[in-house]
Amino acid sequence: MKTTVLFTCLSAALISAAAFANQPGMTPPANSAQSMSTARSDAEPVAILTAVNDHEVKAAEMALAKKPSAKVAEYARMLHGEHTSNQVKTSELASAQGASTSETPAVAALKAKSKAKREELSKLEGAAFEKAYIDAMVQDHTEVLAKIDDELLPMTTDAELSKHLRDTRTHIAKHLEQAKELAKANAQASR
Repeated sequence: MKTTVLFTCLSAALISAAAFANQPGMTPPANSAQSMSTARSDAEPVAILTAVNDHEVKAAEMALAKKPSAKVAEYARMLHGEHTSNQVKTSELASAQGASTSETPAVAALKAKSKAKREELSKLEGAAFEKAYIDAMVQDHTEVLAKIDDELLPMTTDAELSKHLRDTRTHIAKHLEQAKELAKANAQASR
């Protein structure tokens, strides 16, 4: 019985779609199928970028709450500001393009890994926290650069989102270089 009802509904939908398509002046918007396809294909890059920004903002807030040295605090404030700004831009772009976030297994794994890393960091204090935080920022930003290059840019279909990812990549590369400089300074200071 359920199969018959389902078949009947599908048949009616197909007949209605065919009738709609054959009516003069009754064509669907030219880019509607393309827009829906673009939104679906860009959902995962948007979700990953959203998860990355969320993690970096939360980690920076934690770092600032730990009252680190001036250089680490300055770095954390910069990360907080830039990742917050990027989050806003990502959200606005996704909304304008109809590309909502997609909770795929890759996104869920990234969120879980980020949360676990913040939980580890939260247990540390002082110099141990600063070293672990900066090391985590080197690792995080290295991984995000690889993800943007190897996964997100190749799968992105929307030109504006692609540009946003390239702009984001530029900031991430700068964040990585600054984290490496801080890690090097910490290593020299501990000698």
